Amino acid sequence: MSEVGTLSRDQATSQSPALTRLVKAAEVGGPSPDNDGPLYAPRREIYPQSVSGTFRRIKWTLLIVGCAFYYLLPFVRWDRGPNAPHQAVLIDLPGRRFYFFFIEIWPQEVYYITGLLILSAVALWSRAIKPARGADFRRRKCLALLYGIGPSPYK
Repeated sequence: MSEVGTLSRDQATSQSPALTRLVKAAEVGGPSPDNDGPLYAPRREIYPQSVSGTFRRIKWTLLIVGCAFYYLLPFVRWDRGPNAPHQAVLIDLPGRRFYFFFIEIWPQEVYYITGLLILSAVALWSRAIKPARGADFRRRKCLALLYGIGPSPYK
């Protein structure tokens, strides 16, 4: 069995010039530990970019319509007859009822609302899974642009 030993630098240079080149390549050069540079890169300034286009206009239009609907709906009146509130949309916590225009929802009818929400979610996801004609190309194009995946839509 042969013994493995270590060679000093002088012994390595005298025995093999190739080993000498490897040792020189492996040596780390640079500043001494006392002369370290900054630990972090300098801060880069970030400026917001102006965004415009069709989808931005649609987004702002939907935002304004949604906020107007949200803020103005409590002021809409709805006649429900005597001894009933006249607000179109009302959550009556002491009376344990929810009024939405002509619909009056009691606590025992929460199962119907839950069912409607589940059906809505299923309809939404089934539409997302099976897109209409041409929508598959648009979806692949968006994924390629956003995440850099899939085939390039510009070929």
